[in-house]
Amino acid sequence: MSQTANAYLEIIEQILGEFHAVENATPDWLVDSNTGRRFKVDRLYPELGIAIRFKGILDQSGKSALDEIELMEETGRDETRARLCRQADIALVMLNVEENTPSKTLNEIHTALSAAARRIAQRRVAQRSKLDLLPRIASAKIKCRRILSEISSPKGILSLAQAWENRQFAPKNKAPTGYQPGMAVKHPEYGRGLVLRVVPGGEKEETEIVVQFSDDSIHTWGLEQANRELRIGK
Repeated sequence: MSQTANAYLEIIEQILGEFHAVENATPDWLVDSNTGRRFKVDRLYPELGIAIRFKGILDQSGKSALDEIELMEETGRDETRARLCRQADIALVMLNVEENTPSKTLNEIHTALSAAARRIAQRRVAQRSKLDLLPRIASAKIKCRRILSEISSPKGILSLAQAWENRQFAPKNKAPTGYQPGMAVKHPEYGRGLVLRVVPGGEKEETEIVVQFSDDSIHTWGLEQANRELRIGK
């Protein structure tokens, strides 16, 4: 994979890596009612209402260049996907590595994050849910602006590409006792929910399990308490 592609992947990870992502998502609303065709986005962030679609060498690796008819068909699919996302109030960010313009992608992500913050602030949901999400979105926007300043030179792109390569060889922190973001759990008082994230503890700190429930409330448990109160599975 090219250095530019690696740089894009590192950008997405640095900005959105703390949010739950659904890989290769095909939600029910991403279906063309005229044809019945189901579409896909490469990453869907349900908490934010943001979707990422990779284009260029990220999704064409090993394939020959598209001919004119294939390009027209692909353009039509892109337009339909974008329309369905708009109808579902999802901000679709098209990430085209071949354009080699990460600043455009960063600005689109920043705009999508701002829209997500406004939408969440106006929603009638539990205050704790807002107190959890809004500061994280603000932090993601700060990272976005920081990376924008870093990529003003080719050296910045190379640095991001190297960071992504280093990430691939870094030891992976496995979630303890099987908890993973996106996992369905059940609590005797709060009902059904999804694990938003697992925050590894240090030597003196306990690992935390953060769960969002069907009423949009968000609760955090230490690992021992989570093991006592949460049941994994629907």
